[in-house]
Amino acid sequence: EKATFKHYIKFKHPFEETPIIHIGLTEIDTEHANVPIEGHQYTRAHVSVSDAATDGFNICIHKWRDLVYWYVGVDWLAISRRI
Repeated sequence: EKATFKHYIKFKHPFEETPIIHIGLTEIDTEHANVPIEGHQYTRAHVSVSDAATDGFNICIHKWRDLVYWYVGVDWLAISRRI
């Protein structure tokens, strides 16, 4: 079971064409709602980019099972395809 949360980032200045976007998880604060199988607690996080365009993109944060995210920090970098 997985859920996805999206947050839209709007560029201050649009690019001429859709840029290359690099994204990375920098911080995570979580809580497990239930005791996991065999007493193990797993924290899983996946961040990705969707709907990239010249004027912005969505940051997608994917969540698993009963994990509660209190805070997720993400850094991103948009690079022009033209040099």
